[in-house]
Amino acid sequence: MVRTSGGRIAVACACVFGLVLAGRIDARAQAPAKHETFTAKAVNMSVGAGQDFKIDVFRWSSDEERAALIAALKDNNEKALAETIQKAASIGTIWTNESLGYTVRYAYRDTTPNGSERVILATDGHLGSWSGQVWKPLHGSANADYPFTVIELRLGRAGTGEGKMSIAGKVGADEAAKTIALTDYDTSPTLLRPVKHDSANQK
Repeated sequence: MVRTSGGRIAVACACVFGLVLAGRIDARAQAPAKHETFTAKAVNMSVGAGQDFKIDVFRWSSDEERAALIAALKDNNEKALAETIQKAASIGTIWTNESLGYTVRYAYRDTTPNGSERVILATDGHLGSWSGQVWKPLHGSANADYPFTVIELRLGRAGTGEGKMSIAGKVGADEAAKTIALTDYDTSPTLLRPVKHDSANQK
């Protein structure tokens, strides 16, 4: 069968359109995803002091994921909680001065009417473990040596605040907020300051 010139032109146009469409799809696929970014400096540490601290959160944990962690904490079962955190999806990254980051397995955020913000995150390891220099608070903690790290940030309406971690705090359930949290936040030492929320990357 012989194609007419009109048929060849139509085929060529279709091919060009397909390439343009594919290029647009590829460009969207390669575009950087928007995310929440928090930065801070490590303070009051015997190991890790002065290090830069950055958290990229690509999504917040779902109600089902939050419920799974609360259920794992039943009867203060730290082993079950550690296993649940390890199995959770990767939803962000924690960066320190080390070349490798730490995977965020849990991320919760709550905001109040006055604009203040509470953020809780968990990673399935110890900060500093990539370099063999595990972070330690300046003053020894009597709390359990958890096989994971929970971080709680509290920021004012201006987007700045402080943070504390489970290396010097106790992890438990906040039943009212339906999340894991540092149950002794008010009395544990500040380990991240100043914490800043980079609003430019917000979804």
